[in-house]
Amino acid sequence: MTLGSKTVSGFRFSFSEKRTTITGGKGFLGKHLIRKLEEGGCRNVRVADLPDYDLTRLTDIQRLYNEQKPDIVIHLAAKVGASALSRRTRQLSSTII
Repeated sequence: MTLGSKTVSGFRFSFSEKRTTITGGKGFLGKHLIRKLEEGGCRNVRVADLPDYDLTRLTDIQRLYNEQKPDIVIHLAAKVGASALSRRTRQLSSTII
């Protein structure tokens, strides 16, 4: 797989030259995506994950953009596991009631 130049809506686009940030890059999907991007010639792929960035906090999101200056952000981060689901379900039900 090669990520050479593409033309999108009349503009020349070279994915391999872009600064790409992957949220959730330490997870299952993120690891595989990063490997594929690098195999395809992307030279500037970065990860934005806990504990460096808490993407539920606006200040951390702003810091991510200021520090990494991404051209592309691929958002794969998620809270996983039964405890995260249970906690979110309780939050939703207390909001609805």
